[in-house]
Order: sequence, then C-alpha cells, then structure tokens
Amino acid sequence: MLNHLIARLAVVGVLLAIAGCSKTSTPPDSMNSANATSNSSNHAGPGQSAVVPPPRPPIVIGAGTVLTVTMDQSVSTATNNSGDRFAASLAEPVSADGDEVLPAGTKATGSVTQAQSAGHIKGGAVLVLALDSLTVNGRRYAIAASPF
Repeated sequence: MLNHLIARLAVVGVLLAIAGCSKTSTPPDSMNSANATSNSSNHAGPGQSAVVPPPRPPIVIGAGTVLTVTMDQSVSTATNNSGDRFAASLAEPVSADGDEVLPAGTKATGSVTQAQSAGHIKGGAVLVLALDSLTVNGRRYAIAASPF
C-alpha cells in the first residue's frame, strides 16, 4: 500500500511538472505587440512626428577673443557724438573649441562711447567705439566687448 501511494505521488508529480513546463508566461502574440509598441515610439512612421533632439547648448566665445571688424559706415569726431550707433561686419571668422562659430561677414552693431573733436589748443581727437551685438541667421545676440 505504501508503494502504491509513492507511485501515485510520483505520477502526479511528473504530470504537474509536464503541465507546468508546457505553459509560457507571456503568449508570443503579446510579446510581438509589446516590441512593436516600443519600436514605434523610437521611429516615426508615416504621418507621425519625429522625435526632436534636445537643443544644442549655447556657444560661448571666451573672454579676450579679438573680433576684427570692418566698418560698414563712416564714423568720425566731426559727424558723430557719444551714443550714436554704427554698423560693422566681422572681417575674420571667429572660432570656439576648434569650430567656426561666426563666419566672416557676420553683421555687428555698436555705439560711439566717446567723441571729441581735435582742439586747436587742447590736443588730438578722441573717438571710442564699442560693439554691443552680433546678428547671426537673422537673430540678434548681445555681446559684451571692450571699447576701442
């Protein structure tokens, strides 16, 4: 009788093991739909918008960088006063971290910070200019430049 009980338990154990191993935890169809869903979020299909990469960090041109400009209009102590605006263009490209970030010809604007005509008695003329903005791709960027 003990042998019959052990034999029955062994048969039941084998049947449970076979039944347990034949089932999968996730049906194949649902795995494919899960992969299709995750793939569709990574790649835009027809009629879907593409994932937009994050914006590039701003480019910083280091302090002490020399900006060589060509004056686009004449400026003189005879015709200009402090506060007058002038237009200029970069004569040479400007690089940052080995990449050209401002091409030659980039438009610049500035102001006359000091204008004194030459006097007959008190010496020579003084004309001090300072750049205050650059225009790149139609967008104006303020800059802090030393007067010249």
